[in-house]
This record gives sequence, C-alpha cells and structure tokens, in this order.
Amino acid sequence: MKLLRDKIKRDTYMVSKLCGMLNRGDLRDNHPQQRKSGQWDNSTRDNFIVTVIKNEDFDPIKICEQLTEQGVVLWLIDGLQRSTTIANYKSGKFALGKKIDPFAIEYQEAIKGEDGNITYKNVSYDLRGKAYKDLPDKIKEDFDNCPVDIVKHLDCTDEEVGRHIVRYNSGRPMVVAQRISAYMHNTAKYVKELSEHAFFNDCANYSPTADRNGTVDKVVSEAIMGLNFFDAWNKDAKKIGKHLNNNATEDMFHKFGQYLDRLLEVITPQTGKLFSSKNALIWFMLFDRFSKTGLSDDKFQLFLEHYEEIKKIKIKVSHRYILVKGSGKYTNNLSFAELDGCKSTKDKGVIEDKLYILQTIMNDFLHCNKGNSNKENGNKKSSNKKNEKITDNQNITVGDIIREYIDNDIDDDEIELYEMMANDFSEAIENIDSEFLSEDNRPSFVALVGYADRIGKSQLLNDWLPKFEKKKALIANQKENFLHMKQDFEQYLKKCA
Repeated sequence: MKLLRDKIKRDTYMVSKLCGMLNRGDLRDNHPQQRKSGQWDNSTRDNFIVTVIKNEDFDPIKICEQLTEQGVVLWLIDGLQRSTTIANYKSGKFALGKKIDPFAIEYQEAIKGEDGNITYKNVSYDLRGKAYKDLPDKIKEDFDNCPVDIVKHLDCTDEEVGRHIVRYNSGRPMVVAQRISAYMHNTAKYVKELSEHAFFNDCANYSPTADRNGTVDKVVSEAIMGLNFFDAWNKDAKKIGKHLNNNATEDMFHKFGQYLDRLLEVITPQTGKLFSSKNALIWFMLFDRFSKTGLSDDKFQLFLEHYEEIKKIKIKVSHRYILVKGSGKYTNNLSFAELDGCKSTKDKGVIEDKLYILQTIMNDFLHCNKGNSNKENGNKKSSNKKNEKITDNQNITVGDIIREYIDNDIDDDEIELYEMMANDFSEAIENIDSEFLSEDNRPSFVALVGYADRIGKSQLLNDWLPKFEKKKALIANQKENFLHMKQDFEQYLKKCA
C-alpha cells in the first residue's frame, strides 16, 4: 500500500534565519531550472527593502524539499528575487537609492538619563543612501526580525520541482528566453553548465543582462536542438524545452561543449559578435558541418573574418521571399544579409536557407568543392543590385527609438533580446501578412516590446496586440508610431488596473 501524507508545510522564518540558511547553503538558490537573481531594477529592489524594514507583508517564499542520498536538499524555487535582495542588503552589497517611498521611517528611541530614568522620543530617520551597516540598531532589529512566510513542498521529485517552478511563474513576466529551462528537469543542469562557458563571455561577449534574462540558456538549448533534432525544430521555447527534456542525452551536451572549447581557441571578440542570440544557432550548425571537412579550426575563423564580403553574396535557396514589400515579386536568389532582415528569423525554412547560403560560400572560400571557384566572384557582381525598398524610415532603427524614448544607455545585447521577444509576441497576431508585422513597422514594434518589458508589463502584450492590430491605426513615421502605440498600450494598462 502506497503511503500518502500531506505534501505541503507552512512556516514562518525571520529574515535573520533566512539569510543564515542561504549563507550556509542549507537553502539553495541555484536550481538549474530557476531563473537567476538580479531580475529587479534598482527602484524595485530598494522599495522592497523598505517593505522589509517596515515589517509589511509580502508574498510567501516557496521551497521544494528533496530527499537524496547525500541528505535533505532544500531548493528555493519561488521568491528568489525577494530572498537574494534581502541577503544582499544585509551583507552590504548595495545601499538604498533615492527613489524610495517612503524615504523616512519613524521609530521610538529610549534615552537613559544620568539619573537612570528613561525617556522616549520619536525619531525620523532618512533611509536614502543607507546600507545595512548604517542603520540604527532599532531599525536593524526590525529588519532582521521581519517575518517571512514559507510554503514548503515536501519530498519532491525532479519533475515535481520543475512543475512548481513553471506553476509559480505562469502568471509573471518570465521572458521567452527563461521558459526553456523551466521545462527541462532532466537536462537543465547541462544547459546551465554550458551557459557558463567562457566562449559566451570572452568571445561572443554576452552581457550580464543576457545572462540574467536566460538568453545564453536559450542559445545553448537552441544549439542542442538544431545540432541533434533539427527535423523536429520548433521556435516555441516551451516545445524546445520539452523536446530536449525527453530526448537529449548527456553526450549531446558534452559534444557541444567540445565545440565551444575549440571555438574559444580561434574565435576573436570581433568575429565572436556574429554569435549573437539571433544567429548563434546558424553559426554553431555551420561549425558542425565545417568540422566534417577535416580542416583546422583557424580556417573557420579566417572565413568569419571575411563576413562583410560574404554577407552580400547572392545564392539560390529553396524558399522564396518578397524583398520589396508590396511588389508581389518573390525571389529565391538572395544574400545572407537580405535574408537576415526577415522578421521570422527562427522559422525552420529561414534557418535552412541561411545555413545553405553560408555553407555554399564557405565551401567555395575554403575550396572544399572543386570547380566552384568562380561562384563567389559571379555572385559578388549580382550583389550590387538594389532591391530594397527606400522609405522615409530607412535610417530609423530600433536602437534609435529606444535610446530616444526609453533608455539612452541600452546596449546592443538588450536590443537583440527585444528583437527575439518581438518574434514570439508576433504570434499573437493571426494575420501573418498584417501591416503591423511588416518590416516597415518593425522598429516601432520591437521598441514597444522593449518598453513593455522595462515596465514589467510584457505579459499583457499578447492580449493587447490583436486588439490594437485590428484598429489599423499605424503611422508611417516609426518614432511617431511608437509614441502612438505606447499611448494606446498605456490606456489599455489603465483599464486592466
């Protein structure tokens, strides 16, 4: 007879105990399926500390217990941002900023006179700029003794831990890149190990933001999928995660790790930029095919050094594309640069054609195919033909809009992340030929996705986008169109509030 017992236990810890458990490793905050800490902006982080100091209520912390041969392991699976923010503040890793509300806290101070009598006075203390060590003893005590509600799931399997992570994040803005690992309880640890590989930092130069947002995890997962299961390719993050969880082997991850080791030896920071989150899958799959030529890896680096020339060479591919919007003219003779401008960058057909273009040119460049040495020169001549539509918005980029209206200091990795997120959100619009999804409207669309992510409301785009698209209210100028869409989205948020 199978023994059935309660699987949930509720408890309350003090902040001091929670921090102690994290410091000692009694409570582990690095589960491979969990997204990383540091997701909050400074304002959210600082105001949460004010909440703790004032002993105000906040959502419970969720823990999963696993019984292993090494002992009882407690995983922090929900509340990572809250817990690490508390622990980081107590350990002195940051001080409070100026954008806190309230910025002053009042408390009663006991004063003992020379005659031994105690009097009391009310003190108003300004928290702005204060680290934990700067706080008066009374406020430190309030912080340390703030109660933290705990929900503990007992005796969990790996699958149950993964289910709880997905369940707790289902109503929160978990970005696309973070969803893959949430469905990979069997293989997430291998993805995390490869995500820490020096190639992504030293060569591809992925930013800390890309690391926190799960972008590197997504790149690794897509690479494993493309290298081993391309016939079953699907750009949906959830489906990739589930497929790898059920089918990927440790050897597949080990082989990809060897590829990263080899690339680390030859790829420079300059050519490493080609391995962006948008195209890393293509270059990894190309390197896999290059490996079968028997040439030394430095030849692959040499090929990448000529990318500016390579990207303009036209090759005939399997699928047909409209390069000039509204012309009705399809072509299957195009360059990598032209194909790279298509919005469906992770569609299977686009990946196949991109890879075919690069492999064809690479074989000619490295003389892997005899008798084809004239193809590169012949295609270079045709690459000068102008077949791109010139519009008033030709020089307005996503970066231009974001830097002018959202964040002047945004880096290119974050813009690439918003490009990737926009591809996923575009699926909310049923009409794939909609003007909203056109290349002309692309800069303002991606910028709006970035804006929604910055304010923590990207999860509402799936509902808002179809409603706005039906209005057919686009403006040709992309900066004006962004402001127009932003205003409409903000009005929608007010209705939802």
